[in-house]
Amino acid sequence: MQHYGISGDSLRLAALKKLVSTPLEKTRGKVVQAVLLSTHKIQKEEKQLDCVDLEDIIALCHSVPDLVSEKTRRELFKCLSHQLLQCLNQGFSFYGTLQNFGPTPWSYLTRHITSGLITFANHFESSRLEVEGLFLQYLDSFMSINDVELPAFFSLYGFIEGLIDNVHLISFQKLLPRLLDLLSAELLEKVEQLIDSATPAYAEIIENFLSDDNEFCSLIFVEAVGRFFQSYLEYQFCPNRALVTTCLQEKKRKYELLEEDVVANTSTQNTPLIAFPKEIQNRLGDFLNRLLESSIHNCNLMDTGASFISLSSFARIQVLYRAKSNFLQILGFAIYSEVATTDDLKSFISFSLSHPGCMTHKDLGHTVVSLSALLAYFDVNFGYNLLKAYPLLLGSVDVNETICAKNAVFIASAMKPLTQDDVITTIYSLTNALSTDDESAGKLRRLSQVATTGNQTDNVSLDSFESHFLKNITTTLISFTKTLNDDSITLLVINILTQKYSFSVSVLDKHILLALADCTLFASEDEFNAVMKHFSFTVQIAFEKNNLQLVSSTMDVLYSISSRLHDSPFSTKYSLYLKELLSCVSNFGDVEELEHHRSNKEISGIAVQIAFYLKPLARLLPDFTEEPLVIKNLEITSLFQDVWYNMIIHGFSESSTLFEEHKEYLLRIARSSPPLASAESWNKTETSIRMNAVLRRGTSNRNIKSQKEVVISYLKSGKVNTRGFELQSSTTEILFLGSVSFLESLRVQTGICHKILAYFSDPSVHTTGVEHLIGGISLAFTKKYVQLCDYPLWPGFLTERIPYQLKTMMTYCCSRETVTQSTAFQCCDYLVCNIPSSLCHHTSLFSLLDILTLLQDSVRDFAENEYNPTVEFYSEASDIRLQLSDSESWRKSTLRKFIDYANKWVNLCISKCGQDVNSLFYSYLTTNYDGRYNDEENFGKSCAVQFLRQKATSHSLTKGHFSLADLSRLFPKDGSLTSQETIEDAYKRCIELEQNLKSNKKVTDRHILEVLESCIGTIHPARNDTAHLLKCAISIPFQCTKNIILPTAINFWLSIIKEFPQLSSSIIAEILHQWELSIQKGHSLFNRSFDITEPEFAPMEYMPSDRAKMDRLGKKAVDNIVPHLLLIRFFLSNFEATRYQSYHILRSYSDTVLFALRSLKKASIHPYARLPRFELIKLGISVFQVNFRAKSSFSEPLAYALIEAALSWFIKPFKFPFGGNRNWLKSDFDVLIEVTNLFRKMNLQLYAGLESQKRLLLSFLDHELNNVYVWNNVLGTNDIRNKYMLGPVTETQINDAFSINPGLAINLASRYNNNKLTGALRDLLASNPIAAINYPNAVPFLLNLDNSRDLIVPKSLLIWEPVSPIDSIALFLPPYNRNPTVLQFAMRSLESYDVQLTFFYVPQIVQALRYDNEWGYTTRFVLETAQVSQLFAHQIIWNMMANSYKDEEATIPDDIKPKLDQVLIEMKKSFRPVDLEFYKREFNFFDQVTGISGKLKPYIKKSKAEKKIKIDEEMAKIEVLRGVYLPSNPNGDVVDIHRKSGKPLQSHAKAPFIASFKVRKPVEDDENGDGIPQYRVTDISAIFKVGDDCRQDVLALQLISLFRTIWMNSGVDLYVFPYKVTATAPGCGVIDVLPNSVSRDMLGREAVNGLYEYFISKFGPETSSEFQKARANFVKSLAAYSVISYLLQFKDRHNGNIMYDSEGHILHIDFGFCFDIVPGGVKFEQSPFKLTKEMVNVMGGNTSTQAYRWFEELCVKAFLSARPYMETIVRCIVPMLDSGLPCFKPATIKRLRARFVPDKTERQAANYMRGLISKSFESLPTKGYDEFQKITNGIPY
Repeated sequence: MQHYGISGDSLRLAALKKLVSTPLEKTRGKVVQAVLLSTHKIQKEEKQLDCVDLEDIIALCHSVPDLVSEKTRRELFKCLSHQLLQCLNQGFSFYGTLQNFGPTPWSYLTRHITSGLITFANHFESSRLEVEGLFLQYLDSFMSINDVELPAFFSLYGFIEGLIDNVHLISFQKLLPRLLDLLSAELLEKVEQLIDSATPAYAEIIENFLSDDNEFCSLIFVEAVGRFFQSYLEYQFCPNRALVTTCLQEKKRKYELLEEDVVANTSTQNTPLIAFPKEIQNRLGDFLNRLLESSIHNCNLMDTGASFISLSSFARIQVLYRAKSNFLQILGFAIYSEVATTDDLKSFISFSLSHPGCMTHKDLGHTVVSLSALLAYFDVNFGYNLLKAYPLLLGSVDVNETICAKNAVFIASAMKPLTQDDVITTIYSLTNALSTDDESAGKLRRLSQVATTGNQTDNVSLDSFESHFLKNITTTLISFTKTLNDDSITLLVINILTQKYSFSVSVLDKHILLALADCTLFASEDEFNAVMKHFSFTVQIAFEKNNLQLVSSTMDVLYSISSRLHDSPFSTKYSLYLKELLSCVSNFGDVEELEHHRSNKEISGIAVQIAFYLKPLARLLPDFTEEPLVIKNLEITSLFQDVWYNMIIHGFSESSTLFEEHKEYLLRIARSSPPLASAESWNKTETSIRMNAVLRRGTSNRNIKSQKEVVISYLKSGKVNTRGFELQSSTTEILFLGSVSFLESLRVQTGICHKILAYFSDPSVHTTGVEHLIGGISLAFTKKYVQLCDYPLWPGFLTERIPYQLKTMMTYCCSRETVTQSTAFQCCDYLVCNIPSSLCHHTSLFSLLDILTLLQDSVRDFAENEYNPTVEFYSEASDIRLQLSDSESWRKSTLRKFIDYANKWVNLCISKCGQDVNSLFYSYLTTNYDGRYNDEENFGKSCAVQFLRQKATSHSLTKGHFSLADLSRLFPKDGSLTSQETIEDAYKRCIELEQNLKSNKKVTDRHILEVLESCIGTIHPARNDTAHLLKCAISIPFQCTKNIILPTAINFWLSIIKEFPQLSSSIIAEILHQWELSIQKGHSLFNRSFDITEPEFAPMEYMPSDRAKMDRLGKKAVDNIVPHLLLIRFFLSNFEATRYQSYHILRSYSDTVLFALRSLKKASIHPYARLPRFELIKLGISVFQVNFRAKSSFSEPLAYALIEAALSWFIKPFKFPFGGNRNWLKSDFDVLIEVTNLFRKMNLQLYAGLESQKRLLLSFLDHELNNVYVWNNVLGTNDIRNKYMLGPVTETQINDAFSINPGLAINLASRYNNNKLTGALRDLLASNPIAAINYPNAVPFLLNLDNSRDLIVPKSLLIWEPVSPIDSIALFLPPYNRNPTVLQFAMRSLESYDVQLTFFYVPQIVQALRYDNEWGYTTRFVLETAQVSQLFAHQIIWNMMANSYKDEEATIPDDIKPKLDQVLIEMKKSFRPVDLEFYKREFNFFDQVTGISGKLKPYIKKSKAEKKIKIDEEMAKIEVLRGVYLPSNPNGDVVDIHRKSGKPLQSHAKAPFIASFKVRKPVEDDENGDGIPQYRVTDISAIFKVGDDCRQDVLALQLISLFRTIWMNSGVDLYVFPYKVTATAPGCGVIDVLPNSVSRDMLGREAVNGLYEYFISKFGPETSSEFQKARANFVKSLAAYSVISYLLQFKDRHNGNIMYDSEGHILHIDFGFCFDIVPGGVKFEQSPFKLTKEMVNVMGGNTSTQAYRWFEELCVKAFLSARPYMETIVRCIVPMLDSGLPCFKPATIKRLRARFVPDKTERQAANYMRGLISKSFESLPTKGYDEFQKITNGIPY
């Protein structure tokens, strides 16, 4: 029976306890009353208690918390109170069964009653004082007994134990001092007297207390009282924490805060672990002093002795030690509370430290150590004493490693106040004991004798004691070091331990290794690596000495480290340790000479060494119940590969002895090993397999033969012809395939067979030529896997994972590599055909359907994203990610193959387990888990429907797309769409949703659709109260802005119409009404906010083409337009189906369509709007035709509205289709054809004037059709021009168009460009200019900008709509500069634009000053704008400075110089003081930077190193002032300079250099919640030139930026990078450096064989997504620069001027030769642009590849989309003609216009561009010029 426990309950007592606490109040009350009645009877009779009576009272004690009745409470309290007092002399009548109520029935009963009463007081506050009074009465009764007997002391002991049990509930302040009275010497002596005179009966009872560490004696009361107060203080001041330990931790924390100069007692900053001393004193008051005195008194008695203390047994000594421990803890608390001093404790601690028995006791020793640590913060001597005494205790057998670890924590805390030298001394004192010499052994023997004195331990052998002592030493040392948490100390300990290690198998070395292993848990990464290297070195030494016992012991230590790190696979130490183990294995057998023959004995010996590491390596990796390790670290992956290679080289195989011995470890390692080759591990070296150093180490001939036989056996199983392998395979190939076979064979045995297919993703597998062999091995292992599914050889083989294996293998069926795809299909086919149930699982079947969906998506994506197809497709539901080819033919063929196999597999599976498969299909169809709400887009669901159909029809799955329109027939239903949701609930949800939508609250698409579905589900015509729901179901989709809602809503509407035809008219009428409301609100098609700004009015940027921005603009337009497009198509379908059903429906359609047609003049003019516009017109024609045949009154207004609506599209200039969505483009053309034919057939002669308008409309449609047709078929040859018009366009049509809308006439003349039409338009504008004042594109016709001799300027020009900035600037030039009306209009136009827009045209504005006259309009504009924008002013100043002289040396003034000087003076005068200061600051900074070039001139002939030193010297002097910027980057502030970044550039006579700056730029569209703009600092490099005229580069890049804007606004996917160049002075300029780019010249110098080879090495193999993306980027940029190079006649296109960036784009730089100037005056470069063989190689190597076709198409589209803006480009150049730039000749503009071939049709222009491409490819002049550059300038090609 345990002293501290309560004996187990009898069955009766257990039942009573349950009854008195039952939740049934009535039952509980009856039981309690019955027990109370029985107890009252006993108490009244005052008889002795038997077992039943005792159990009744105990049960009552447990009923307290559940009492409800006040009467019962009072009765219970009275009963327990009486019984508590009675316990002191209670008699019992069952002495024979005392062991059941131990240790005595008196203590047992009192303990329970005390606990019950404390619980009573805690639950019922009113009883607290009564309980406290009762306890005091109990103690008074005890003290008043004259002749006290043992039962009273038994009861008292139980009372104290009851208090301890409930110390957390005690709040009896008066009770505390009374408990101290129990420790009087008189009372304690009485206990001893009673024990000595005890009768045999009592002696037997006393023996119940006896155990190894307990005995009934006086000390047991001292211990109990001390334990109570120690527990009481713990609960009051540090709940759930050890008292002294908490005091120590808090003292240490405060000490550390003081060390950091932080004020102590900062409770607001750091929550204390225990109350502050003053708070403790306030709460305990004087009682704390009394408790302190009592504790000191009792400790003193226990140390010096007392009359009542008898230590006659080992158990009594243990009781004394516990008692002393309790009171010492109280004293420590008193010292922390600042009530006691260290002097009060000094003698007690010293006494204990000098007595090994005290220190080896588990409680007292722990207390003494922790107190010593605490006292060290008050007096450092306590710390020193502890450090001296403690090591002497480590030899005690009673001190185990757990005690050592705990005590070491306190010792480390005690070291905190001491010096670093003290810490180091302590470490050395501990480590000095780590010795096995004879002298030390003698000391250990003597220490053992001392340590075991006074206890019951037998003599201990020296060997056993040595091991125990060393273990304690190392445990203490490690725990001590860990607690100190000091890297320098940890490193010291590791160094000492490694020095102590003697590479033996001694006990000492064993413990040192274990200690080093423990160090790894808390060591830093560097220290961890050091320990691991030590272990590796130990193993190496052991193998050299052939000491296998040492190897084994070291492996045991490594195994323990593996066990500890096993659960932390993502930690850094895990990775470090794994790398070390793998490195050790892969390094075995390393040789100096590669590929030499080695003996079989040699490799077998090394294999044995490798085998030792398998166990710890396997233990580190996940076991068979865990998921395999996912390895993403390339270094670890490579090491794993080397490990398997090394094992094969040294003879590992499934037939070897070592394999059988270590099979479990090998299987576990194989399970988590990455494949030996994969895309993830490929190092972009094509021959990585052949060049692997491990594979080339060499092996024995026997091993080669053995491995070859294994490989051949697998190849034969995989049905591969092995003859070639047998005759021609190299050693490295044999060993590689042997390694693959060994690893994957083991992996298959663990239940994983899909990993083998990952090998195909490594390009080196294909370049090595082993892909077919890997294919055979893959099939062989699939067969092996299938066999193992029936008879698994290993418990880790989980057959339930078969569907997952199939899922992963199916993803490889979509591989871009033909061999991979073929092999994957074979493997999947074999698996499914042999285990059909593998597909009868949601994992595999859903994955198959999702893959079908993704493949279909890829085909659709190619049509929707031409030139930029998505290559990565992801299904979130099944977590499948496919990397697909960018080839359209590949995608289609892969989809066809997958459909064929899917059909075969599913049919087979249905034939075996049809019901289960059907159930899975239903589950797939009813689960909207892929986020798609339109099932028509989900090919997988379509296929699932078809599979379900074929069960009944026995038809196979075809290769088409399947509709889900009749999916509902496959599911059982009750004949209606009603749901269980009530109408009220559905309506409430609808109203709530409408309110949220109106208030623009965020609502998810899923929620909207759920509300719609619930709404639809409750509609039924038999219910009169569902009309409002029907209205909600129609109105809600019109309030949503996302186009994902409407398609589903339309399906909902159709389902209602189909289910309830009688509601059809009402539904259609409401839909039409809602559509009309959305038109009035300007939604969708009628929203013009997403229309594209014409390029000449748009901001120009010196940035790379932004495909993402273009896509965003296009998506915004589509998202806005599609809802109405879908509605129009819905109306088209429904109208055709219901046109004759009801006059009401016809009228509704007629009203709404008429309104919509009339509203088209306000609709969007985005190119995407062409389709819905003409779809609407098509609907209108259908409605008109029905009304016309019915002779309805709607026919006439509809006829006029149709013509007006159709013509409204042509008021704007022609736009080619936007983007690369071929499906959309085809629909565009198809609807145009259909509408054109419908108009041609319409008889409009009944309506006045409409026939002539129809003729005009058909002329427009003919042009539109032809251009859209050519755009959709740019590589075709057909032309449909003039096919649909009713005759040539004449002046009469121009007049008719002008009378309808001048915009029509302007655009008709622009489309059919000839002199007659242009002349007719000019006459109309001259006669009625007011009609056209809203059309800025009329001004060129009005003013005859192309031929200004006949200048007619109406006064109405002053109120005309502003023309574009560049057109405005053109009006400042002759002859318009002499006309004040034109000048005023030009001034007003320019001023109407934001300065950010006109900023771009600074070079042209400066040149316009050349023609400024006495009116000074240009000057005025410059000065006024300079006051608005300082950046504009600075750019103007720099440009004026650059144009002031004709030569680069600034010796020949330009004619414009006086004017520029005058403007500069006036501009500076107009500056405000702050502007002037900014100007000086900026120009001073820039002059400092550019001045470096001048200071480099004396160094021109010197080395680059000397120039570099001078640049660094000058850059160090530059001061970066606030707000300064680089002229080429005015939108960012320079915050610092990379002072060492300056580099001199190559130049024979000049000193250009490059430098880098830190520039702070605003982040676009990125603001924080406070609306504060965000900025980022980026590094920008710039070239500073002196002596080179940069103005020509400025113009060229300005034009490239214009082309960029034209193409982006046209939605053409092209790429250019117009970097910024700023001319700042004559022959000076700043040039931005293209980031992340390298010239083709540099690639040649780096020994790159060709451009294709560079792409392979940079981006991976041709089939990789990275290469394909880079190739697409190359094609887009090559096409763009080719067209620009031709139009602007860029020359000097050698490889030094052609760059390639990190994404594969080609970029052009250095435009010193363009237009009509060529290098040296000799026209080497006669081809239109540079297109070399190596460029074509990147595109596939010939002109028939998809990439080359893309290039041709993009070139043609780039050319076609630029042609309409020919005059805009020309007008950018015209102002520069007199600038003195050498590129201009008299015929420059004429030739430029000729290159646009303006007289050719679109088809002719397309063919013309294709001819230019053919002429450029492999042009001999191009080759000749490259050769010339190589010879003269050393530029390779």
